[in-house]
Amino acid sequence: MRLRALLGSPGPITLAVPDLARGFRAALLVLPAFYLASTYAHPELTWTALGGWLGTLADPGGSRATRAKALAAFAIAGAAAVGLTEASAGSPVPSTLMLAGIAFAAGLARAAGPTASLVGLMVALAVAIAAGHPSLMPLRDALYFGLGATLAVLISSVVWPVWTHLPVRRSLARVYEELAAYAFAAGSAAMLEIPRDDPSWSALLRQHHRRIRDALEAAREMALAMRARREGDTRLGRNTSLLLGAAEAQFPRLSTLVHELEALPKEARAELAMHLAEVTTAYAEINRILGARALRSRPKARPTPRTSAAGGATSRAGALAAHLASESRAALELTKHIDEPLGATALEYAPLPPRADERAPLGKLRTGLRAIRDALCPQSVLLHHAVRSACAVAAASIAGALAFPRHSYWVTLTTLVILQPHIGATLERALERVVGTVLGCILAATITLTVRSPIVLTTLMVPLLVAAVATQPQSRGLFTVFLTPVFVLLAERHLGDWETAAERVAAVALGGVIAVVAGTILLPSSERKRLPDALASMLGAVSSYAHVVLTSAPDRGAPGAADRVATARRAAGVALGEADVSLERLLAEPLGDKKAAADAMLLVTYVRRLGSALTATDMLVKEAPPQADELERVDAYVAAVLRAAEAHVRGKRPEHVATAPEIVDHDPLERVVRSAGLVASLARQD
Repeated sequence: MRLRALLGSPGPITLAVPDLARGFRAALLVLPAFYLASTYAHPELTWTALGGWLGTLADPGGSRATRAKALAAFAIAGAAAVGLTEASAGSPVPSTLMLAGIAFAAGLARAAGPTASLVGLMVALAVAIAAGHPSLMPLRDALYFGLGATLAVLISSVVWPVWTHLPVRRSLARVYEELAAYAFAAGSAAMLEIPRDDPSWSALLRQHHRRIRDALEAAREMALAMRARREGDTRLGRNTSLLLGAAEAQFPRLSTLVHELEALPKEARAELAMHLAEVTTAYAEINRILGARALRSRPKARPTPRTSAAGGATSRAGALAAHLASESRAALELTKHIDEPLGATALEYAPLPPRADERAPLGKLRTGLRAIRDALCPQSVLLHHAVRSACAVAAASIAGALAFPRHSYWVTLTTLVILQPHIGATLERALERVVGTVLGCILAATITLTVRSPIVLTTLMVPLLVAAVATQPQSRGLFTVFLTPVFVLLAERHLGDWETAAERVAAVALGGVIAVVAGTILLPSSERKRLPDALASMLGAVSSYAHVVLTSAPDRGAPGAADRVATARRAAGVALGEADVSLERLLAEPLGDKKAAADAMLLVTYVRRLGSALTATDMLVKEAPPQADELERVDAYVAAVLRAAEAHVRGKRPEHVATAPEIVDHDPLERVVRSAGLVASLARQD
């Protein structure tokens, strides 16, 4: 029981279990092939091991279908690229041009999303290795590489799938399980006609509130710990975070509804009991789907019944219950498509199912190609990164061939891995890579000077390889420390060859210098210049959202009004997210402007609060419609405040903002005015 509790807690052991499984899976794919290649003199098996290794790293997670498609694309593209590169590896110019072209394509693939970016990087790494290994049989090596990548596909998606988000999903499933139990208990109390002020109501609150809060806290800690272990945000991770936010938002509404239920007379509780039954069913379905081990093999979701009273509430409590039922249906819809893209925003949990043409394979391909086409504009950060990568990799290939003819690809690999679209991330990667390589080479030299048996040496590589894969999500520095001895030992000409470790350190240092120099002087990417544009776009998007919400409030039932609000809300959420990312990049840059970053942080915080107040106004406008003149005054005030803030972030003199209007007896509009006032206070600092 204690072990189960430990593994079920949001700690490092729970989170490390999937990563340890990935490590053992990588060892199974890599080490047997390497051992056979060295023992029985079949060098082509080295390509099988390499295909399996890079295929393990290219695994994007998610459903079986998602990872199978990604790894199949990697196997095909990687095999073709290896064959073409090896065929031209004997000629320096064609080989360098091929490597630069693949690096350019991999840099541009970032526009198509994290999965395409990961696959593109792994293909580029395979090409860098192939460029350093001229071969008389490139087709054979390409086929063996494809074999290793195919084995990675089969093991990852069929034989031994590792569900990296399973601990988070199960902790979130417990939250919805507790919410379902609370809603069911409240509905049962209503049907049993328990009178007001009966001790059963207080016991209901005490019992369920604590359990829900504990479950929410555990899920929040688990999600935060998982997010800290992953670079970037995946589709599954984003949708899981949305479900957690939905649970946190719906819990107080459910609690309020239970209080209202207790206060109602017995004959008026039937409407709320019907809504609670619908909420209970939705929460139970969410718990059932999230708790399934495999996304593809999860139980088929049952249709959620809709109560007949959902269309028109007869009381304030009924309106709240109908709104909660609608939110629970939306949460269930998101859960059914948790590994698919949905139109949710940072302002409000409001998923929109993808269109049928977007879910089709050709539709996804068109979407990715459209994103890459958009990234080809001259001002695109990704285009600049692609050009920078191509030039840096070409320089690394030439420098590596001159300085380290036997292991020239080590320089190219280092440059590819370190170079990032932004200089702050590039410097961080360079430090991690160089320090990790030095420590790893010290470990490799120690092993090669003390171990003489090939069997013992191969046995030692298993825990090193497992540790490398297991620590990759948490620390790239540790990943490098554990991985470096494996490949140094495999690259040695004979036992006791410690000089290979020293060569590895020098090659990595050279590759790191090339990456840092390229990121600094070749189309340098500074967030100081882009942050004002990102903040201005955020202010403009939220201003449009405010105008749509406030002008459509008097007639929310008009055709297309809800769609216009949802579209504006999505645009505002995207703009807020981009401003957040730009701020993070500014903070990561060396010698960053701390004052500008502090002002931007406050501005993003206050604008996000304004967006939340606008969303609350939009949600509650049916219950207490404000006066038309109040809406006009608030709309004009918000627009003036955001225009002044935009002038402030662009370094211009802000226009005068009139005094905030006084709003009487309408809490959401008061929140809008107060939040806009905070934004105005920042614009007046000059």
